Amino acid sequence: MPEAGRAGHAGRRAGAWHAVVLVGTLAVAGPGLPSEIGTLADLRARGATPMTGSELRTLLVGNRVRTSGGRAWTYGADGTLAFVTEQRTGLASRAGSGTWRIDDDGTACLRLVRRVALEATVNEFCSRVYQLDRAYYSVIPHPARDDGAKAHRFEVIERNP
Repeated sequence: MPEAGRAGHAGRRAGAWHAVVLVGTLAVAGPGLPSEIGTLADLRARGATPMTGSELRTLLVGNRVRTSGGRAWTYGADGTLAFVTEQRTGLASRAGSGTWRIDDDGTACLRLVRRVALEATVNEFCSRVYQLDRAYYSVIPHPARDDGAKAHRFEVIERNP
């Protein structure tokens, strides 16, 4: 099975489905995402702060989050990850699994696997999560255009006690 590229880059395609996802969160704009917040520069200009590893673990571990792109992610305490892409009426949902890790500096990395029949797609990427008031945004850094990196909003939809 082919492995994904370097952190921050989309993985290699081994099957018919190619995931472009974040902390699981790669939807540029959608419901609830203010149009004036689209990039890391926009977040910084509004005073958003990067979350620490400890803060991010508290926010995500054992909980389920949803992105503005219709993806739902569940972060298991054991480092496993389950995700579902909620499709519009009449289309099948897509699901997959993987693993996650959060470094002390707040870098969150995912390894995602989506299997269809005997083929699999593997993607790996890392992102930073920023908090702005009560909203959370995932940003996958791009070395050539750091401030232009897209900000992807997500929300916690289920919290485990």
